[in-house]
Amino acid sequence: MRPTTPLAVLACAALIATAATAATADPIDPVVVPVGVSSGPIAADDPTAPAADDLGRVSIYEHTVSVPGAGWMRVDFGPVDLGEAPAGAPPTIVRLTSLRDGAVQRLGSLHVEQWRHMSAFFNGDAVRVEVLSDPGAGVSAITIDRVLVQPGLFRPLAATGEPDSICGTTDDRELSSDPRVARGWSASGSANCTAWIIDDCMKCVLAAGHCGFVQVHFNNPLSTAGGSPVMPHPDHQYAIDSASVQRENAGVGRDWYYAGAFANPNTGLKPYEAQGEAFRLATTLPPADGRDFRVTGHGITSAPVDPRWNRAQKTHAGEFVEVSGTALRYRPDTTSGNSGSPVIDEVTGQAVAVHTHGGCTSTGGSNAGTAITYGPLQNALNAPRGVCVNPCPADFDCDGVLSIFDFLAFQSAFALGQAKADFDGDGELTIFDFLEFQSAFALGCL
Repeated sequence: MRPTTPLAVLACAALIATAATAATADPIDPVVVPVGVSSGPIAADDPTAPAADDLGRVSIYEHTVSVPGAGWMRVDFGPVDLGEAPAGAPPTIVRLTSLRDGAVQRLGSLHVEQWRHMSAFFNGDAVRVEVLSDPGAGVSAITIDRVLVQPGLFRPLAATGEPDSICGTTDDRELSSDPRVARGWSASGSANCTAWIIDDCMKCVLAAGHCGFVQVHFNNPLSTAGGSPVMPHPDHQYAIDSASVQRENAGVGRDWYYAGAFANPNTGLKPYEAQGEAFRLATTLPPADGRDFRVTGHGITSAPVDPRWNRAQKTHAGEFVEVSGTALRYRPDTTSGNSGSPVIDEVTGQAVAVHTHGGCTSTGGSNAGTAITYGPLQNALNAPRGVCVNPCPADFDCDGVLSIFDFLAFQSAFALGQAKADFDGDGELTIFDFLEFQSAFALGCL
């Protein structure tokens, strides 16, 4: 039989507790609600069960988690064991569905691990969790440990008198929709940073080193009338590959994060494949000659700005002030949540820095970011990890074709002393790197 166990997780006490501190809490502070539900061993045992999807799988388990009044929800799993399907049959999956807007995420065994046993973020206060299996598949079992929710009892953001990092007396940011820019979410459920796709070989992302996130979300809608973030469809949410992460958090001018994301489990696409654009990175820093820099990201807002703009993507251009060591200083408006944003040269359109620190006030000052030319960041870009590693090293210019231009690109990297030219991995650039590259080129892309 197919067990169906709808359950309203009665989290009223948790929500009431948040109301007591609502005057001071950030409205995006999440609440952890324990669930502790295990399916036990489950398998298809009803030959008359109707197909639950267009691949002929049947639903062998269903459980609805509900936290009344929640604005959004993420489901966190314990052990997940999805039974092996017969040869040629579709694999066993977990299917999650928001009961508010019908958004669906489908997770196979590999996806569960890539997503660190977390689901996408879903709008609303109820998510249906199902296990779909081919009728001939082996036994499965799943555990739902907890859910992370946005309480419904939140306050609209109030004016603070002097918004953080706003350059002048007014917040001049405007709504934007740059497809390259994402909102980052931490494991604890904080939309604490901005990330952006770059034009390295595998089109990975940059952000700030003091950020710690496990997912990046693109194409984010406006927030609610009270300022609570609204989630994009799971098709636009991506899990970060922890093996790819390189970062530094050592203060102004030494704060950066470089990582890649796995393909979306619904679409099979990586962020760049879905978004279609990436930032070109500057190779040299421009002079402070009166040009403007632009910062685009997912910062918070305060009155009198429309609360629906909170954590939504916004942009503003302001004066480039100076290069200060490995930091750049500039005067576009930013707030908390803009950390990690691209700093864009308005003249060239290239990204010149990663925004990391505030400093503007109503009477002066400037905001700051780590220069894209900063040595340790460049070293990381030249020695990627995890999903950021080029699977065909001989395609040195990353254009998908092996040609004389790969030789020229390798020769240039070698001459510049870049780590990516260390083809034999011995930590030194020698004639043996040329020989290793030549050998890889001869073998082609497998």
